Amino acid sequence: GPKAVIGHHELLALQLKDVAERARRETHPVVIAGDLNLPTLGRSWETFFSGFQDGFESAGSGFGYTFPHRKGLLQMWLRLDRIVAGPELAFVDFESACTDASDHLCVVAELQRR
Repeated sequence: GPKAVIGHHELLALQLKDVAERARRETHPVVIAGDLNLPTLGRSWETFFSGFQDGFESAGSGFGYTFPHRKGLLQMWLRLDRIVAGPELAFVDFESACTDASDHLCVVAELQRR
């Protein structure tokens, strides 16, 4: 029979669902960091990560854009890279830092136990 083709957005949703389910089962405090490809905290965020905190929303300032690293006049700037934490932790500080290691800016956070 014909093979089912899964699109980029469907694959991303499956990956985010898996990460969130694993994080919810964890018995220790959880931190998820990296390029989550979530430019907004919309439906995917609410569906998979309700109960978690976004570092930028909790303790960041400014626009928090992380992609692209070098901003051009006609480029769309996105906040794709995130640090997410479970309710046992609190964000004290959050920032996007400059690096030449990637086409994204890195994200750095300071957290503490509640």
